[in-house]
Amino acid sequence: MVDADDGAFVTPSQLVRHRAGAASDVEDAVAAAGVDPGHQESPPARVLTKREQARVPVVRVGKRSEERERGSVALGESVAHPNIVAFVGLEEEIAAARAAALGHSNGDEEVVGVVPTEPGGTRVYLCAFESENGSAWLALDGKAEPLADRGLVRDAVSIAALCELAEESAGGGDLADLRARLAELKATEAPEGIEEAEAAVGELERTLLTPPRVASLEYLDAIGRAAGRLEEALGSTGGSPFAAAMKSGLAAADELADEVERGYKLPFEPARS
Repeated sequence: MVDADDGAFVTPSQLVRHRAGAASDVEDAVAAAGVDPGHQESPPARVLTKREQARVPVVRVGKRSEERERGSVALGESVAHPNIVAFVGLEEEIAAARAAALGHSNGDEEVVGVVPTEPGGTRVYLCAFESENGSAWLALDGKAEPLADRGLVRDAVSIAALCELAEESAGGGDLADLRARLAELKATEAPEGIEEAEAAVGELERTLLTPPRVASLEYLDAIGRAAGRLEEALGSTGGSPFAAAMKSGLAAADELADEVERGYKLPFEPARS
């Protein structure tokens, strides 16, 4: 599944609003996720044979352009994967955000998704609306008040999409299957490093939180570190499928943020000079 010269995945040091483009004047740094490759020990001999290596996972967030060709896709479908909702105990807050969002619906609009996020530690609820006329979006703060900060809204969309992508990509996308394959190898061949690989799978399983939870930089960072340690434990001889999937997802996250911006229900504040 992974190769010996892989580096651990590092989250891009910039979210959407920190790159060139509208509202790109924000100077606050975003912590990188993953492990500094210079501080890693050499990986052990690879556990899985070349024949057994997993394919680069195909993740839903990377299909945005195909979905758009078929018609509008609500945020609840494109981003609100059950794996990026809030931590246990936040169901009431999610319900409150949904109720507040309903107060901003027009005509036959229905709230089809609420995604709790924390870009840079600021709570943002992304709310998706759907009607016969198409999709619309609105972001609410922790007090259920509408947000007009273009950069903050784009960051919230970006972290939601990247967390979903990381969850669906880490460990090849099917940890149960990987664990079963490792158990079979342990029973039949018992290769060196098999226990470390099994332990790394367990660590990644514990890192991937069960819903409800919040999409945040800290969560993304934790997935990146755990996925990197699993790749090291398995051993590798080429590029990392996880890192490749995350890199390919950056453009899709930008595209989704553009879509949310175009369909935002309120005007944004002027960009700061």
